[in-house]
Amino acid sequence: MGCMIEAQKWQNDYQLNKVIPRSDIERQFWESNRELLDVHIRKGFIQTDKIPAMRLYPKIQNILNSMAMIPAKMSVTEGSPRIKKCSVRAYRDWQSFLKQISRNLESALR
Repeated sequence: MGCMIEAQKWQNDYQLNKVIPRSDIERQFWESNRELLDVHIRKGFIQTDKIPAMRLYPKIQNILNSMAMIPAKMSVTEGSPRIKKCSVRAYRDWQSFLKQISRNLESALR
């Protein structure tokens, strides 16, 4: 639940100009991510990489920092697959997870 609360806090902070993008490119990403988060929150999940890693959102920041370390650790581990990026999708509850997995499978089978 903490991730969902922090995602909504970021959306609110951004809307109220409590957090401000550092560039026009970042602003474009934030706008897109804010809209995408609305859709995902209604479906019962968030993608943590859609929220900036800021001290204001410590759970998200911790997850993003951890996900950034995984490719580096794997690159020095013999026999491990090489990956470029890791991300976390946090679900509101088990039912939301099952619904989204069902949607993904239906989409893949079309």
